[in-house]
Amino acid sequence: MQLTDNLNDLYLLTCVIEAGGFAAAARQTGMTRSLLSRRIVGLEQRLGAQLLLRNARHFAVTPLGNEVYRHALLMCESAEAAIHAVQDAAGNPGGRVRIDVPDLAGDLLSQALVAVSTQHERLHLSLSMNGGIEALLAQRVDLALHMDDKMPDRGDIVAHKLCHVRMVTVGSPRLFRRLGSPMHPDQLEDRHCLGYPAVGGSRHWTLRGVRVRKPAATLSAGHLSTLLVAAREGAGVAQLPLYACAEDLRANRLQRVFEDFEPEPTPVHLLSLSGMALTAATRGVVQSLRKQLALARLPGVTTGEH
Repeated sequence: MQLTDNLNDLYLLTCVIEAGGFAAAARQTGMTRSLLSRRIVGLEQRLGAQLLLRNARHFAVTPLGNEVYRHALLMCESAEAAIHAVQDAAGNPGGRVRIDVPDLAGDLLSQALVAVSTQHERLHLSLSMNGGIEALLAQRVDLALHMDDKMPDRGDIVAHKLCHVRMVTVGSPRLFRRLGSPMHPDQLEDRHCLGYPAVGGSRHWTLRGVRVRKPAATLSAGHLSTLLVAAREGAGVAQLPLYACAEDLRANRLQRVFEDFEPEPTPVHLLSLSGMALTAATRGVVQSLRKQLALARLPGVTTGEH
């Protein structure tokens, strides 16, 4: 048997079976129906087995044909993987990458992710929200965005640094007038602090040189858009990424407070599992997102070493 002929004809066999017949497969491959039929007949003769049942009105796959098809399909997938490996090495990664992005950081990556998907047409990015580390550990995602000054205390997680994000404390001018324009964080009661849900309670506020604030307002919102609306409407004071509220600050819908106590910028990482080797596509996404964030110049976002 000639290995080259068999490999080519095994590929044609998968085309015929997946198309459901010779006529449709001929249209898809650009071959004539008669040539395609002769190639499959030649494969059957070399193998000494009938793979397909066909006549003028009927087309079916024999049990052995189904088994050969499954092996041939793996052969085709391996061939595609070999081609992808070359394309990946040339800087054109392909494949599916699943990323979990918390809502609080959604605006941070939205433009960057669109740019990455546009530049790398062979990539398929699948996004989810708020699965976090649990989704990563369950291998439901390949990467999980982590936006916190504390890293997970686990040895099976690898952190890939993206950037640092400046967090600011904001509220409506109307609310601050009602509260007497507090100048120090201790002058603001916890009940006036808007919360953002996290595992085990609300995400704490970080302020430099003062006690950790644990929001206890009547509203705790897991959506950034809801927090922004609540802050604009005077429902409470929120600690938010500067990039998310920069436009509201410029329009005076929100006002910054406690600038002297502003925390150090929050590190942002993409997390992966140490036991799962990063594919070329996943590595490419991490590298491309770093580049896109540097180009985006979002307010309060710094890339590189901080």
